[in-house]
Amino acid sequence: MDASDYFDPKQTPSVEAGISEMETRLLWKVSHLISGSMLHNDVIQTALGGVVDSVGCDVALLFLNKQESFELKAMVPSDFDFNLVPSGRYRVEECIWRMAARDGEPVYIFDIASDSRCTYRECKKSEILSVAAIPLKDTEGVQGVLGLASRTARDFSQQAAFLETLAAVISIGLKNSQQHEQVLRHAEKLEKEIEERAKAETESLYSEALLQSFVAKAPYGITRASITQNCILSANPAAVKLLGYDNEAQVQALRLNSDVYWQQQGRSNFLSQLPASGEFKGIEACWKRKDKKLITIRASGRVSRDPESADEGIIEGIIEDVTQQRLLEEQLLQAQKMEAVGRLAGGVAHDFNNLLMVILAQTELLLLELDGTSRRRTEKVVEVAKRAAELTGQLLAFSRKQTTLPTLTTLNKLVTGVSEMVQRLVGENIDVRVSLCDAAWPVMADRSQIKQVIANLVVNARDAMPNGGQLTLQTVNCKLDEAYPINHSIKLSGNYVMLAISDNGTGIPFETQEHIFEPFFTTKEQGKGTGLGLSMVYGIVKHHNGFIRLNSKPGDGATFKIYLPSVDAHEASDNLEESSAVSTAKRSTILLVEDDDNLREVIAEFLRMGGHAVILAEGMETACRVALEHRCKIDLLLTDVVLQDGNGNNLVARLLEQGCTFKVVYMSGYSPKAIVNHGIMNSATRFLQKPFSRIALLELIESTLSSEA
Repeated sequence: MDASDYFDPKQTPSVEAGISEMETRLLWKVSHLISGSMLHNDVIQTALGGVVDSVGCDVALLFLNKQESFELKAMVPSDFDFNLVPSGRYRVEECIWRMAARDGEPVYIFDIASDSRCTYRECKKSEILSVAAIPLKDTEGVQGVLGLASRTARDFSQQAAFLETLAAVISIGLKNSQQHEQVLRHAEKLEKEIEERAKAETESLYSEALLQSFVAKAPYGITRASITQNCILSANPAAVKLLGYDNEAQVQALRLNSDVYWQQQGRSNFLSQLPASGEFKGIEACWKRKDKKLITIRASGRVSRDPESADEGIIEGIIEDVTQQRLLEEQLLQAQKMEAVGRLAGGVAHDFNNLLMVILAQTELLLLELDGTSRRRTEKVVEVAKRAAELTGQLLAFSRKQTTLPTLTTLNKLVTGVSEMVQRLVGENIDVRVSLCDAAWPVMADRSQIKQVIANLVVNARDAMPNGGQLTLQTVNCKLDEAYPINHSIKLSGNYVMLAISDNGTGIPFETQEHIFEPFFTTKEQGKGTGLGLSMVYGIVKHHNGFIRLNSKPGDGATFKIYLPSVDAHEASDNLEESSAVSTAKRSTILLVEDDDNLREVIAEFLRMGGHAVILAEGMETACRVALEHRCKIDLLLTDVVLQDGNGNNLVARLLEQGCTFKVVYMSGYSPKAIVNHGIMNSATRFLQKPFSRIALLELIESTLSSEA
């Protein structure tokens, strides 16, 4: 039996899906040549030349193991600058060829410059970067080494299946050549010749078993299925494992249309995609495992005839599980959709912030003039406008253009502020109960983001109680010791304030609980949830240096406990009260640059009320011109970050070039993160987030003017 008897890609699907068509043809060609001429030099040249072409390396070499040295049997191309001569023997110390021969395992090195295993100076003189060495093994040990080298970075391990299969075929050829030489050498001794032939036959059978083992150990499923009998005739261990069964017999007992395909018409759909030629590649279908789990498979192979049963409808296929790959593609598509929505939300929020700034500023000025009923109505307008400003902050957070802006607050205050919103979210058939601890410790938190956390958890609780129920919001001061576990590896201690949101709904299955905070994971029907809500909750809590725990049993409701670290009570009492007055700074000249006419007008009025002289400009060019007209006698520049004819950073540079000296305060409808993107934000940057109040503006102006920097 020779190599062609057991390596025929037209009859035996023994090549992994990872081996290309070019590589398969090379394997077949080398096997065929070996069968006809043993492993002569022309066969070796063909094999090495094919490796160079198919793998894309710079040189391929074949070494034979000669005890303490290597004989270079062949090198393609022969003129490669390796300072090696074919048929020469070389004593190579601890290089990769010796390692592969010594250990009998393939060696793949991506970068020899950073890998201490390769010390052969000729490699580095030839500027070789990536190398591979595959041992040529038989039952007696390592016969030699198939070597590859490339001057550019290549990950040869990606083609390990092809290279190791080719090495196995060459090993067979080497062994057959050795046997042939032995037969010729002892032709006159009949008994010895018979013994050698028997030995050669035994070893050939063993080699055939090795190739069959290759199929059995393949990482992809390999099956033979009968179209007429509606069953799987044979399946390798990978195919059995893919379907979730214990052995091949269980798989052979399955009916394809009802036990393997997810839907009964799935098999007919698959068969309808088979081309007339009988060879197919990359046809996908939905299968089901023994545990009823849906998997997506991709099949490649051919339709053939069974020589034993004359069944002309045999599908020989290589099966690959692409379930995870398809899931990732769906998640990527969803992420792209969310990114597009986020960009839109960010743009809308920025423009809306400018409008809100005008509304809040004008109403603030009105409040200085009104009293009685008119004042109360105007205060209502201010209250609603501030809620709208919080909404735009949430839009900016959704679009990832918002950074966390923590302030001293209490969870009691936050829960009280959203209680009406919670009742509107859950509806009348759910009883909302609020249980607040006495004197909850203060925390540093972004109010809008914590409200977003509460809203997400409340909506999930509502969905878990479709027929009504009870929802409880509770706060508790907690002192955690080091024995309190957050997860399997982390334990924390200290003072925390716990916010618990509990429902008596359907509960969460145990097998689902470990995945609920993963992005895009959802148990809701398609189109009913994005799978982002709880992942956003997890991210916000973690960003606040807190942690979240879930307690739930199926049918017994769920409780989410959010722990936020508390801050020092004395520090909180000193900072919780907002400033209500602005001291009068010395009269200063301020250059105000804002391209929105209404906004520029109202901000200017705020500044004049603070006793400042104001120079107005709608853009960068106008600002540079008026600065020159006033001979650069400007104490402070108040500018929007993004202008129609430039940006605030460029404006500052232009004015400095004109010889002006001034201090700077930036403002924007975007968040501070937007300034980072414009190359402006640093630890010393003075910034106002629109919309802002008159008091906030004048306080920052005063502190900036009085600062030394």
